[in-house]
Formats: sequence, C-alpha cells, structure tokens
Amino acid sequence: MSRGSSGEVWQWSGPSLGAPRFSRRGLFLVAADDTNEMVRAVMKMQHEACSKEEMAQALAAFKSLSDEGLSPGARQRCRIAADAAMQAAMGGSPQAAAGGTRQELADLTDDLLRFEVNRFRTPLSAGCGEDAYALFRTISRLNHSCQPTATVRWETAGSDGGASGRVVVRAARDLAPGEALTINYGLPDIESWPVSKRRASMFRLKGFMCQCAKCVEEGGPGMGRS
Repeated sequence: MSRGSSGEVWQWSGPSLGAPRFSRRGLFLVAADDTNEMVRAVMKMQHEACSKEEMAQALAAFKSLSDEGLSPGARQRCRIAADAAMQAAMGGSPQAAAGGTRQELADLTDDLLRFEVNRFRTPLSAGCGEDAYALFRTISRLNHSCQPTATVRWETAGSDGGASGRVVVRAARDLAPGEALTINYGLPDIESWPVSKRRASMFRLKGFMCQCAKCVEEGGPGMGRS
C-alpha cells in the first residue's frame, strides 16, 4: 500500500543513523474519529481555498494523497459514511440527500478514503485520553513496512506534554543512498510477530494485506498491496 501517488517511493539521501530526515507541520488536525468532522474539514478547505493561499495549498496537497489500497469492505464503509454525512448535511433527510449527484457522493467517499489511508493519530494532551488525527504533506506519503527503515516521533509542546502538531522522521538504522524510507503503520512490536499475525493485524487496522519485503519473504505475496 502506498500513501504517495502511483509508483512514488521516498528515498534516503544520507547514511547517518538517527539523523533527522524531514519534519512537516500537518495539513490540519481532526479532533476525533468522526466522519462529520472530517467532512467539515474538507468543506472548510474547499470554501476558503479561493481566498486563502495557505488553504488552497492544503486542499491541493490533500487531493494529491492516495485514496487507494484499502479493501473493498473499507471502501464500502466509507461510502456508507459519506451517504450518512450527506444526509446529515441535508437536515437528516434521505430524500433531500438523494438530490445530491452520484459524483458528489463519489467525491466525498474518496475524501473519506484519503483520511482513512493517510492519517496519523496523535495525542492532543498527555493523559487526557483524547486523540486528534493529522495529515502531512510529505510524511503521509511514506509506505508501511513491518521492518521499517525509519521511525516517527511526535514533538511535544507545553508543560502538559501535549503534541505540538509537528512530527519528525529519523532513520532507524544506517541506510544506503537510494534506499526507500518506510515506517510502521501498525503496533510498535509488530516486527517480532509471525507473518500471519502481522498481516491479519494490518488488514484489521488499516484494511490492506501487507506486501512489505519482510512479509513477502516470510509468507509469499498473498493478496492485496502494501
């Protein structure tokens, strides 16, 4: 599964272990795992893109992110959520929502898929139990691997240790020039699991069958993409 555009691979240009590769501010943060908030975020970008250059850039970056790679079940789930969001926008009336075009429903489904595929979960504040979801212009394009070449670290801000909205990617080991940068989308200890458990976990959490080099070497190509 690729978070970048088709065929896009992000590569390391220097071999230093742990040296910062890049860091980026998020495009925006979604306060909760809530479809209506995601829809409002997209609508806000679209509404303000005509008058604010920064919002226009954010919208362009968002639309450039991949909405592919998820299972048919995940795609159907997003379509149902998009339909429900259109109903909510129309005052909860299925008849009114039906007045929207098929293209509008397809576009909204694609936008929700972009969130699903590319978002990062980040704590709003240490110990408060709340989470926000961030999209990044560059880091959201990094591919998954169960044996990643890079790590992701959230920077904290303030005395409460809450996330600043800034993330830093560092090399996990010495890398050769041209070697692809990959990160772990799953649980922290996934690398030690057997391939069947890793793939089942990634399919459950992210909606795709992992095809990283480690999984293919240990379990064959299987089905789906990573």
